Amino acid sequence: MSTTPTLHAFTAVTALPEPIGRLRELAHNLWWSWHPECHQLFSALNPAEWERSGHNPVAVIEKATKARLLIVAHDQSYLRLYKSTMEAFDAYMGVSAKDFGALSPERPAAYFSTEYGLSECLPIYSGGLGVLSGDHLKSASDLNIPLVGVGLLYRSGYFRQQIDRDGRQIAQYPENDFATLPLELVKDEGGAPLEVLLQLPGRRLHAQIWMVRVGRVKLYLLDTDTPSNTADDRKITARLYEADRDCRLRQEILLGMGGVQLMRALGIRPSVYHMNEGHSAFLILERIRLLMQERGLSFAEAGELVRGSSLFTTHTPVDAGNERFGLERMEPYFLPYAQSIGLPWPEFVRMGRFEGSERNVFEMTVLALNYSFRANGVSALHGYVSRHMWQEGWKGVPKAEIPIRYVTNGVHVPSYTGAPMRALLDNVLGPGWQEQSPDSSIWSKIDEIPDEGLWAVRQLQKKQLLDYLRASLPEFFKKFAIPYEKQKEMAACLTPSSLVIGFARRFAPYKRAALLFADLDRLARIVGTATAMELILTAKTIRAEDALALGLVTHVYPAEELMDKALELANAIAANAQIAVRQSKAAIRRGLQTDMATGAAFESEAFALCFATEDQKDAMRAFVNKEKITAFKNR
Repeated sequence: MSTTPTLHAFTAVTALPEPIGRLRELAHNLWWSWHPECHQLFSALNPAEWERSGHNPVAVIEKATKARLLIVAHDQSYLRLYKSTMEAFDAYMGVSAKDFGALSPERPAAYFSTEYGLSECLPIYSGGLGVLSGDHLKSASDLNIPLVGVGLLYRSGYFRQQIDRDGRQIAQYPENDFATLPLELVKDEGGAPLEVLLQLPGRRLHAQIWMVRVGRVKLYLLDTDTPSNTADDRKITARLYEADRDCRLRQEILLGMGGVQLMRALGIRPSVYHMNEGHSAFLILERIRLLMQERGLSFAEAGELVRGSSLFTTHTPVDAGNERFGLERMEPYFLPYAQSIGLPWPEFVRMGRFEGSERNVFEMTVLALNYSFRANGVSALHGYVSRHMWQEGWKGVPKAEIPIRYVTNGVHVPSYTGAPMRALLDNVLGPGWQEQSPDSSIWSKIDEIPDEGLWAVRQLQKKQLLDYLRASLPEFFKKFAIPYEKQKEMAACLTPSSLVIGFARRFAPYKRAALLFADLDRLARIVGTATAMELILTAKTIRAEDALALGLVTHVYPAEELMDKALELANAIAANAQIAVRQSKAAIRRGLQTDMATGAAFESEAFALCFATEDQKDAMRAFVNKEKITAFKNR
């Protein structure tokens, strides 16, 4: 008989007083993230922890003292807010699921994405792709569309950014404590963690399943950090966009093929599989294999069935942004797969290569395009660019007829409407305006808002942004040893009369963040006046492997606009900057934007390695010469 003690892990949870007993239930549904009126329920428990944790209500509850919980449980104003919040939450969650025929609660859409930007307290996102995915789930919840999300749960997520005194980025990877995040481990009927199993060369991969509640929608995340796996395989879900190519390949095998197995393990039968970018395209392979083995179909027959229920959204307008893997890296993982379905290796390779291509790679975008009955870009211009980028797949077909269309990116309106603007619109449009359709007559009431009313709200939201920045200055001054005279000069920019230009985007070369600074003398002549100072804010990170972008940050750094990236700051910029390059978010806040064609042109150019050409300078001049800047100064 062994004398070795058996150790069991457990998590202690804070006991909630009965009057506020459902607070933990609310904290575990991200519905709260787009209903800021209820945030006080959590921040009141521990304001410092609310800010430190990135507005994480689960962490706040678990770290709340018994004394504080008892105080709020007997505070009548707190209890009124709690009661009204839970009534609104119950009414929202109590709406019966819609049935759209082919799309129903029994046969939902399965939405696959490698990242989700739902809240800064759940750091499993990097940039715009993740924020779009998060908005997609929130909007599906509000519209009551039957949809489930599939992704990966990263132990460290994307890195936390720090900038050293020389303007160099330092990437830090703090580990997430899943016990204090709005997550739930999915378990089987016996109470053990439910797992997905995948065959890798010489071993099996085990992945636990976690669930995130996003209003009425559920997001399922796979996690390989379990003792059943090798030390190397446990790292598969350690970091988002892992630079190691072999680990990156295993990530995408897990997301695509593992995601299909996840659906089966949960008994979910999707009517359609939506691939948000090519990272999840291996789901096509797993679906074909299952159809061949379980229904006796041929490879061609299974491929047609998969094609008929697959959607693909491509996001990047530059070739370098598309995922691909060398065939020598693919072979150990996929030669056994090809053999298992009787598919010769050259035919397997053709699934991820267009006819006649001589590239020695397997392209995820090509795989997705080959096996989707609908493919789309994310704007009219991007659809046009994508048809030109991938025309080799449709030789002899006029470019305009290549079957890559577009669906213009939207945003989840409640997530980006500032509190002052929300109050104004509630007053003018009435409660529930967020749920109105685009053709509703209610929107004509916008014209009834006087300019002075809009301007007052804009100034109030701008004050919030300036206060946010002002609070960060002491630490900034100390860290970078800013001389006193320079401190006064920088602080003087934070005034209501300052024009604020926001760039709330990931700092990748093809996004051309440095374009504005290509001709500093001209920029100074255009925006520099004695009557209106200008402030340029950037919320950005740079992928650690992107040496070119890492060099660019030191190019922009002397302009003294470096800010630590956070979804919170990006939202603050979208809320309050007078000019923004993200059209839809700024429009919600009633701010100014660049015109769509100019903004999109920055991304659609094929070259990403140069920022100082005459064409780019012309584009920059077209932007900064807008009459909007003059109009602001004359306001």
